[in-house]
Amino acid sequence: MAASSSSSSSIKPIFTTRSKSSNSSKSSLLSFLHNTNPKPISLKFSSHNSNYTTPPSFTIRNSLQTALETSELPVSKFQDDLNLQAVTPKPTILVSEKLGEAGLAILRSFGNVECLYDLSPEALCEKISQCDALIVRSGTKVTRSVFEAANGKLKVVGRAGVGIDNVDLQAATEFGCLVVNAPIANTVAAAEHGIALLASMARNVSQADASIKAGKWLRSKYVGVSLVGKTLAVMGFGKVGSEVARRAKGLGMNVIAHDPYAPADKARAVGVELVSFDQALATADFISLHMPLNPTTSKIFNDETFAKMKKGVRIVNVARGGVIDEEALVRALDSGVVAQAALDVFTEEPPAKDSKLVQHENVTVTPHLGASTKEAQEGVAIEIAEAVVGALRGELSATAINAPMVPSELRSLAGWLCSWYPEGVALSL
Repeated sequence: MAASSSSSSSIKPIFTTRSKSSNSSKSSLLSFLHNTNPKPISLKFSSHNSNYTTPPSFTIRNSLQTALETSELPVSKFQDDLNLQAVTPKPTILVSEKLGEAGLAILRSFGNVECLYDLSPEALCEKISQCDALIVRSGTKVTRSVFEAANGKLKVVGRAGVGIDNVDLQAATEFGCLVVNAPIANTVAAAEHGIALLASMARNVSQADASIKAGKWLRSKYVGVSLVGKTLAVMGFGKVGSEVARRAKGLGMNVIAHDPYAPADKARAVGVELVSFDQALATADFISLHMPLNPTTSKIFNDETFAKMKKGVRIVNVARGGVIDEEALVRALDSGVVAQAALDVFTEEPPAKDSKLVQHENVTVTPHLGASTKEAQEGVAIEIAEAVVGALRGELSATAINAPMVPSELRSLAGWLCSWYPEGVALSL
């Protein structure tokens, strides 16, 4: 599938369809119509083919609209390639959580941006029917109710960060909404925070700090443990996990990792051995969690898995709170199976003020600060803004999480074009 030139300098080519590669042709056309045109549009066609004695015509019914609106599209002969001209209003982009100014500037250059923070679920559902795109962080829950309330208007949800457990992916796909994230910009920040918690926990930094501020001087109480020579198990060897491994190696730690999807050569490149889940639990002195939250990993660290760990293990979690059964972790801490834990994430955020886990003397906590550096915030804002704008333009996204279902009317349209233009057609905006 290749872009085609147009004789008019004011028209920018979008893509070309060719019958011999009809699958990619249909996919491109459907993606363009599905993601960029919430309302019926005016189309103008031209073709090199001069075999048509009577210009054909057809009708598109826009299935993204609740009302049955149609547009008749006459096809005429021109000397240039097929040109698609569409006049659509600027898209409305709702930003429901704070986003860096650099990202907002990109969004404002393309559409109408509304920044409405701390929306209740009801207020979000009321507002979303007016929006083409929604950008969230981890605090906004994009549930099935949100997609239902959008009535097909919402084309893309952008998650400013990595995890997408706060977005109902199945509902997004069913309602034809693309979900994109920003997996790169905050990688180093999250890894650095994981290492910071690892060292702080090992040396009792937060407890000693609180003790001195309370007027005490308890040197003997806060004797820590060294990191050098200890075994760190990285659970989840993706972008953040691999960066944590590199830094831990620099601290003189022996690093192993478990990730059923990670290639062995990637691990070997940084001096890390991939092992089984049970082997990682049984041999690690420290465990650092970097896995996504999904039905498979939900509460994967529970009474059963804690029982398999080396007594006195220390756990760091900068991934997702839901991967740990928090009540089971409290029991493991009380029994001494887990000596210490350092947590940046929780099952519910913020956690309850009287949470036994948060208040435990052997637990170090931070309020989900993994990506909270000035540099990461700026980078994430730019990364997600570019992904959302690209999706609204109908471009393929490298950070797409799902593959929205395509309405049958649009599939029929792709087949129609390919059958009428077997020599191939080019569509331009």
